[in-house]
Amino acid sequence: MELTGISPADVADSPTFPEVWEVARPLMESGILAAHNAPFDMGVLSKCLKAYGIPSPRHFPYVCTCRMGRRMCPDFPNHRLDTMCSRFGIDLSHHNAGSDAHAAAMLLKKYTDMGADAADFIRTYDVKECRTLPAAEGMRDLYNCRKQQ
Repeated sequence: MELTGISPADVADSPTFPEVWEVARPLMESGILAAHNAPFDMGVLSKCLKAYGIPSPRHFPYVCTCRMGRRMCPDFPNHRLDTMCSRFGIDLSHHNAGSDAHAAAMLLKKYTDMGADAADFIRTYDVKECRTLPAAEGMRDLYNCRKQQ
């Protein structure tokens, strides 16, 4: 609540995590996730899946725009989402899930416009072990194939 300002009353009528997962799972399994500070988000996802006893794939590929920002803009004082959005003129209502997701997408586009190859930043999150691994075999090809579609 302190971080986001979201109270229990704000989410009282919201769907539960298992209900949200029914919608999110096909999206998560269909490609490569892009998020800012993605290992944090993947860790939260992993803990939710375990807490609810929900079976899931063991690995999810992802690209982290925070990691990309560190490589593309090494001289910036920090690479937090709000800092990067401010520097690049990207609208952000920080800690609002939709706004944060849109901002991460805009940062991904900005970095690729600057010459980054997002395929170089693909990693794999191991849900069972709650840790990041190098990209699984074939992820670069999957990314490049989907990029061309």
